[in-house]
Amino acid sequence: MSQSSRRAWNRNANNTNNNSAGGERGRGISGPTSALSSFLRERGINTGRLNPYARLPDANANAGGNDTEVGGDAGPSAEGENADPDAQEPTQPQTHDGEDTASNSQAGVPPSTVNPNPLDLLTYEASTAAAKKTTSRKRKLEAEPSITVAEVAEVTAEPLPTTRKKQATAAAAKKAASAAKKKPKKSKDSDSENDNDRLGESTGRSGYSKRSGADKDSLVKFCQRCLRKFIPVAEGEDTCGACLTIPRGANKGVGGTGSKKIARKRSALVDDVAFGQIVPLKDMCIKLIADNIDSVEAFGDIPDDVKRSISRILSRRRIISPDTIKLFIGPEEKRVELFDCAKLKPDSFNQIIFMCPNVQVLHLADCGQMTDAVILNLATHCQSIRSLTIKGAFLVTDNAFETLFRSPISKSLEDLFLENTSKLGMKGIQALAETCTTSLQSLSLSHCNVAGGEGVVQILGKMKGLKTLELIEMGSVSDDDLIGILKEVGNGLTKLSFNGFPNMTDKLLTEGICNYCPNLEHLSLRNNEQVTDEGMLAYLNTSTLSAAPLKSIDLNRLYNLTDSTITSLISHHGASLRRLILNGLDDLTEYALNAIVDGCPLVTELDLSWIRNFDDALFERMVGKCSLLKSVKVFGCNRLTEFSLVKRFANAEGKLIRVLGNEFD
Repeated sequence: MSQSSRRAWNRNANNTNNNSAGGERGRGISGPTSALSSFLRERGINTGRLNPYARLPDANANAGGNDTEVGGDAGPSAEGENADPDAQEPTQPQTHDGEDTASNSQAGVPPSTVNPNPLDLLTYEASTAAAKKTTSRKRKLEAEPSITVAEVAEVTAEPLPTTRKKQATAAAAKKAASAAKKKPKKSKDSDSENDNDRLGESTGRSGYSKRSGADKDSLVKFCQRCLRKFIPVAEGEDTCGACLTIPRGANKGVGGTGSKKIARKRSALVDDVAFGQIVPLKDMCIKLIADNIDSVEAFGDIPDDVKRSISRILSRRRIISPDTIKLFIGPEEKRVELFDCAKLKPDSFNQIIFMCPNVQVLHLADCGQMTDAVILNLATHCQSIRSLTIKGAFLVTDNAFETLFRSPISKSLEDLFLENTSKLGMKGIQALAETCTTSLQSLSLSHCNVAGGEGVVQILGKMKGLKTLELIEMGSVSDDDLIGILKEVGNGLTKLSFNGFPNMTDKLLTEGICNYCPNLEHLSLRNNEQVTDEGMLAYLNTSTLSAAPLKSIDLNRLYNLTDSTITSLISHHGASLRRLILNGLDDLTEYALNAIVDGCPLVTELDLSWIRNFDDALFERMVGKCSLLKSVKVFGCNRLTEFSLVKRFANAEGKLIRVLGNEFD
């Protein structure tokens, strides 16, 4: 330490000791010395008395008498010392603008003039400038006329520009005077906003008020077609630039909600009804009954279609039980349709049979616990059945089915649907062919593997009265066996389904359907992978088939078909097609897809899943041209984007078009 620094340190140490002694004599109290104070004293720095609890000076008080007010015992000192360090300093004269010595005492004392430190000078100047700025702002606020909270509460909550305090005060006084006659409505934050303005708080760094100025968010609108946010270029514009590129007449779509589910505001009730926003009262009642099925004692006199809807909902929820079936059965019931009987035991099936002797339509699905005894009771007690559907009865043997088909029930039976009845064999099919030769009109055998084979299939040719024949995955059956059936019953068939035959080839089309089925309206050849364009073109170009145009065709998973088959199909039957299934035909190009869009005006159901060339432009044209379309499947169409799939489309009847397979829904 230099000699001048040592002299300065000794002088400050003596001053501190004298001040501490004076404090002890005056109050008899000595406070602790902080580490910061000791450090500053070692460097020859005296910060003065910084009291954060001191009162601000009064503008109306005498400037000369403020020394004792500010320097009094308002609270503990900044350094934790009770003696007044400013007592040794000379009193500074009053400044021009009315500042007193109190401000100087808060700002600190000037550093020692002996060997001054530049850091001490900077600290002193910064603290002095801050004290002057604070004192000047406080004096200006106190000089302004005060506004009471009651006066502010009478004024509407308009944000006041705080940069012009005099104009704000005059405006507030004027509004307070007129508020006695008419009291306007106050906004939620009026008191807090006006109080902040009275205290001189600014609205922001740039003086811009979000309420008083034009907000950028107010310029944002929602597009009326796709309901996305956009900033209009011209005044009154309600459609975004992307939707302006699509003609208004190209589709009937209305913007959808997208992944964020934006709530749309409708201006008219008819729009909500047309686009399915309002649930019909009938559907609401059906759902209410299904939700409270345990509290329902009886349905009463309700239509059969309503019972069917309730049964479907309960079956989907898997709550069909011995207790709930009591609502669907009774001596007067003509239709009993239960789509999930997995929880029903043989006693429950017998209860249905005994309680419904006059039933005419019986539909029982998932009958895993049905036994031969149930089938025998059915043959004895329900002799008026016209339509019988049994699915999943894998415990029922071939002998039980033979007894059923040879009972009096065969005289009235018109429609028979058997699925997953694996024990049905030659005896049952033979009995069915012999007793239901002319009465049976519709026959569907699905996944009856044991019944498959050449002998069983040939027996079916004896039923001359068939109009609908569905054979689905009947095992290993050759083209000649199927052609033999068509030769006997094909002339009267209007609906034919040969699905899932691995040995089927184009021969069935060229030698069977072309020659023996001239009246077909519905054709299904799904999952027959050996069928090619050659066989399909031979069938479609047959002149004898043009008199009966197809209404429905299912070509699901016929991978070998290309554009030539589809364009030929549309040219011959496109005007009459209502249902078109092309699932998995990945080789189709835009040429064939455009032919479908332009050539099928009456189609109501489309399945274009896994056709990679199906894109947004084709989708927009399809929903615009196919005015009767009700549902379309687009699973695996990876060229369809969110721009098209988030929208909602309505057909000519005003009903929503169901888009199944929408990954953005």
